[in-house]
Amino acid sequence: MSEWGVIDQEIDKRGLIVQAILGDRCKHVLGVSKSLVELDRGLHRAQRVIDSIRSVDCSVRPRTPPPSTSIDPIPALVKLVHDSTENIWRFMENDQHLHSAWLYSLARITHIQLSTNYPETLNQLVILKSQYESTVQLKQQIVLKGVISLIKQTISYQDALRTLTGLILLDSPTYNQSLDRLLQQRSVALNHIQNNLSPVTVISQSLQLINESHDLVYKLYIEEGLSNFIHQCSENTADITTKSLIDQLSGSEIITHRIPNQLLNYTPYFAPLEKLSTEFITGSLSKWTDFSLGSLRTVLDPHSGLLSTVKSIPDLCPLRAIVEITNIPTVKDFFVGLLEERCQILWIDLHSNFLETTLTKINKAINTVTHIPNSKNDPITNLLSPLPNDINIATFTTKRISIVSDILQVISNQAATIHHQVVDFVVAPDTTLQSEGLLGVYREHAKAMLDGFVERLTNTFDTLVSNEHQTQRKRQLMVLRQLLDSLSEEEGIAKNITLSDTLQVNYDNLIHKVTKKWAADVVDEHLKADTFEWTECELDGDESRWETLHVGEEDTKMFKIPKGPSSELFELLYTIAHDVSNISLHVRDKRSILYQVLSNLSQRTSTIFNQQEHDGRANTRKAFDVAFLAVLCGYSGVEVDVRVEEEARAAMMDAATNSLKKFQLMLGALIDAPEKPSLDSSGGASGVGSKPNPLLRLGPPEMKVDLNSMIVPTVDLKPRINLLAL
Repeated sequence: MSEWGVIDQEIDKRGLIVQAILGDRCKHVLGVSKSLVELDRGLHRAQRVIDSIRSVDCSVRPRTPPPSTSIDPIPALVKLVHDSTENIWRFMENDQHLHSAWLYSLARITHIQLSTNYPETLNQLVILKSQYESTVQLKQQIVLKGVISLIKQTISYQDALRTLTGLILLDSPTYNQSLDRLLQQRSVALNHIQNNLSPVTVISQSLQLINESHDLVYKLYIEEGLSNFIHQCSENTADITTKSLIDQLSGSEIITHRIPNQLLNYTPYFAPLEKLSTEFITGSLSKWTDFSLGSLRTVLDPHSGLLSTVKSIPDLCPLRAIVEITNIPTVKDFFVGLLEERCQILWIDLHSNFLETTLTKINKAINTVTHIPNSKNDPITNLLSPLPNDINIATFTTKRISIVSDILQVISNQAATIHHQVVDFVVAPDTTLQSEGLLGVYREHAKAMLDGFVERLTNTFDTLVSNEHQTQRKRQLMVLRQLLDSLSEEEGIAKNITLSDTLQVNYDNLIHKVTKKWAADVVDEHLKADTFEWTECELDGDESRWETLHVGEEDTKMFKIPKGPSSELFELLYTIAHDVSNISLHVRDKRSILYQVLSNLSQRTSTIFNQQEHDGRANTRKAFDVAFLAVLCGYSGVEVDVRVEEEARAAMMDAATNSLKKFQLMLGALIDAPEKPSLDSSGGASGVGSKPNPLLRLGPPEMKVDLNSMIVPTVDLKPRINLLAL
C-alpha cells in the first residue's frame, strides 16, 4: 500500500472514531476534550499535506483509492465501552439483572482488547477512560440490585434463575453461598410481611412466601435448574447470548457489523460449582423454615400477638381455610396449631363467661322465689287448671317452671352455639382439615368446665340450706331440683357436653342431696308437733265413723276400727301431697322424690305412733293410722311397722287399703301405683261414653263416695281439681 493509501485510511478511521463517540450529537457539541482538539488540529494539518501531495500527484497520474481489505472494529469497541454505563443502568431499572452482569463482563473484556490491541487510540480517548471507570464502579450496584430483587414477596422462577446467575457471574460464589443468599433474602421479605398489623395478611402472605421459597429451592438446586442454566450460558445455548444482548443496545447496528466475531460470540466465564447434596439442600431449607416459623410464632402469638386480636371462633374459620394453600406438612401443622391454640383460648373464655352467666341467672332466678305461694311476681304456680277429659297421662308431668325453662333455653342456646362454633372450626368447611385431636381436647375441657359447674351448683345448694325461712327454702329447692333434673336431660346440652362417670356420680349425689333436703323441709313444714291430738268425735264408736270387724276362727271375735284416717293424718298427707304434686309436675324422676318424702314422713311419724296412749280407743285410732300410712308408703317401697295383733292384722290392712281407695283422688300424688283401667266415679260398664279415670290409680272404691265432700279446705290452698268434671 502506498503512503497515500495509509494516509487516507488514517483519515477515515479518525473520522469514524469521532462519529462513534459523538454520534448525532456532533453538531450540537460546543466543546470537546483536549484530545479531540488535538485530533482536530492534526486532521487539519494532515488535510493540508494531503491536498498538496494530491495536487502534485494528480499532475503525474490519476489517483485511484486502494480497496479496503477489512472492517475496522475500533468504532464498535469504543461505542460498546462508552455506552455500557447507560445501558447497564437501563437493564437494572428493568430488573434485567443477568443482562446487567453480562454487559458489565462484556464491557470489561472489550476494554481489555482495546488496551491490548489499540493502546494509542485508548490513550487518546480520555472520555472513554472516564466512562469505563464509571462502568467498573457499577459492579456493587448490580449486585445490590440483584440481591434486593430477591426480597420481593413474590418472585417467579425465571426471575430468580436469571438473578442468581447474574450474581454468580459477578461474585463467583459457590452453590452453597448462592443458596444461603437466596434464603437470607427470603427471610428479609418475611420480616417485611410481619410488619403488617392484620393477622389475615400476615398468615396468607407468609404462607405464600414460604411455599414459593420451597418451590424455588427445589427447582433451582434439587432439580438442578440453576446449574443447567449456567451450563447453557457457558455453551452459548441459553436464550440469552452476547448477540441478543447487543441487539438491545443503542447503536447495535454499528457494533454488530464491526465487532470482532470472538467478542460477538463471547460467553461469560463461570467458575466450576461444586454440586450440593440433596440432604444438604433439604437441611438448609428445613433450618430456614424452622427459623421463619419461630419468628412468625412471636408475631402471631395467640396470647399476646396478632392472633390475640381475633375475638371470636367464627373469625378463625377463614384463617383456617387459608392454611389449605400450603402442602408442606410442618408449615400446615404450625399454622393449624396456632389457630387451634387461639380457638382453645376463645372457648375457655366462652365457657368461663357461660359458666358465670348461667350461675348468675340460676342464683337470681332462685332468689325470686318467695315464701308466699302465688304472690305477685313469684315464678312458681301452685294451682292446676281444671283437667280436660282427654288428658294424656304420658304428658301430664312435663311442665316446667317458667324460670327453669328460661334458664334452660339460655344454657342450651349458649352450649349449642359454643359447640357449633368449635365444630365449624374443627371440621373446616370446604377443606380437608379435620382436627379430631382438638375436638377431644374440647370435650375434655367441656367436662372440666361442667365439673366446675357442678361444684358451683353445690355451693348454691349450700347457700340455700343456710336460708332460715323454711317455706321459701323448700320452694327454692324445688326450683333447683327441677333445674338439675332438666339440665341432665336437655338435648341441646347433653349432646354437646357429656358427663364423665365420676362427674355423673357427683351430679347424681347433688340431685340426691337436693331431693333429700327438699323432702325433709316438706315434712318438717307440715309436721311441726310430735303428737297427734284426736277429738272426742274421732274416738267415739259412732257407726258413721267406725265399723265392726269379725276376726278369728269362724269370725267369733269382733272389734271396732275407724273407717278412715284421722283428720290430723289426712291433713298432713293432703298438704304433703300438694307439695309433691307440684314438684311432680316439673320433674321426671318422681319416684325418688316420693320415696324421700315418705321415708322422712315414716321416720317422723314413728315417734308419734310409738307413744303409748292411755285411752284404748286412741290406740285403735293410732293403729289404723299406722296401717293407712303403711299401705300408702308400701307402694313406694317404704316400710312402716304396724303393731297390731296378728289375728286382726290382715283385716286391719284390708280396711286401710279400702279406705285409701276412697281418698286416692286427694292423695294420689303420694301413691306410686300403676294406673288401672278404672272407670269414672259414676260407675257403669265399659262401653260407649265411659272413659278411664287416670286418677283412680287403685281402682274404684267399693262404695260410691261424694268425692267433693272429702276435700279438706285450707287457708292458703284452693281446690286444685274440679272433681265433679271427671
